[in-house]
Amino acid sequence: MSGAFRHHRVDRNTVALTTPIAELRLVAPEKLREVGEFDPAKERLLDYSRRCFQALDPETLRKVQALKQSKLLLPITYRFKH
Repeated sequence: MSGAFRHHRVDRNTVALTTPIAELRLVAPEKLREVGEFDPAKERLLDYSRRCFQALDPETLRKVQALKQSKLLLPITYRFKH
């Protein structure tokens, strides 16, 4: 993956920190509707990603992990500083 990120000139940390948005959209789109849409005039993308991460309940996280194990999602991990 590192080679692909370099090739496309995409920062790996940006991809990792925005992964919760994609995971929520793919695994539980109804929860993404609850989180609401991203408004760049009101918040940073990192803050929106953190809200999406917080919306991932244990059941949704299990689905995400299952998709990662079956290689249907990239095995990207992320951590948020508090």
